Amino acid sequence: IEAWINPTIASQNGRIVARGNTGTPGSYQLNINTNGRLRISFYENELNSSNNVINANTWQHLVLTRTATTVKGYVNAEEVISFSNSSDLTSSQSLVLGYEPTSSSYYSGLIDEVAIWNDALTAAEITTLYNSGSGLSASSNSGDYTSSGNLQGYWNFNEGSGTTLTDLSGNGNNGTINGATWSTSTAATAGSYTYSPTADYNGSDSFVFSASDGALSDTATVSITVTTIDDLPVVANPLSDITVNEDAQDTVVADLDVVFMDVDEELEYSHVVEDTALVFASVTNDTVTLQFLPDANGSTNIIFTATNPTIR
Repeated sequence: IEAWINPTIASQNGRIVARGNTGTPGSYQLNINTNGRLRISFYENELNSSNNVINANTWQHLVLTRTATTVKGYVNAEEVISFSNSSDLTSSQSLVLGYEPTSSSYYSGLIDEVAIWNDALTAAEITTLYNSGSGLSASSNSGDYTSSGNLQGYWNFNEGSGTTLTDLSGNGNNGTINGATWSTSTAATAGSYTYSPTADYNGSDSFVFSASDGALSDTATVSITVTTIDDLPVVANPLSDITVNEDAQDTVVADLDVVFMDVDEELEYSHVVEDTALVFASVTNDTVTLQFLPDANGSTNIIFTATNPTIR
């Protein structure tokens, strides 16, 4: 037996799946006890988990398995109960979800994806069903889960209206819904997300949307390509005016890779000296050297230009 549950309180005497009343021939029950522990009973035998393994207001995966002699209980794919039982399960009693027949042991909370098989699921199958986050249909094999052919009943509670709970196993074990209040949840149609890459970044990126209603979930991946645009070079560190004495020695005044900045490309440099009778300027490996002419004095401007070779 499998069920996903989301109880409103952890400590309750609520039945999840029950066939018959406790202690009657052919009965079995999967429920939470008053200490927030998982409880399993089969006619003459019952056992609680040793720890408080049930949490309120969160979805948990419960599985009960029974071989010819052994009963086990799992919470979120971890074994928490094991005891011996070989009682006869022959019974005309009804299967009930959410309470115990002829008693007031109602379960308080949400139930989803209830399934019953006529064989014992393996630990690997239980793990596969749990890891699906209730997104894996018990009626279809997937991965380590291979028991869909042994389904006797499967109910996913997606009717949305009416009083019939449809058995999706194909065996016609439909149930009758009592006291349901139906509602519809829709995703918001407004709103947006803004993607802001780091300044000057280009290349590939992606992000994932995840949507969940508390039981089922799905994701969507958006891939983004940030294309390169050529940025104009800018003056990052302006050159300062310089003053030298007549007949000064050659002087290194700047590294143009420091003066100009361009995040995309290697820059090409050119320059113009307004008064070539005063000074000669040379650029070698982006380094500017000034050579002053003999006996010359006065003032002039030297204009340096940085060019991105892809934006001319």
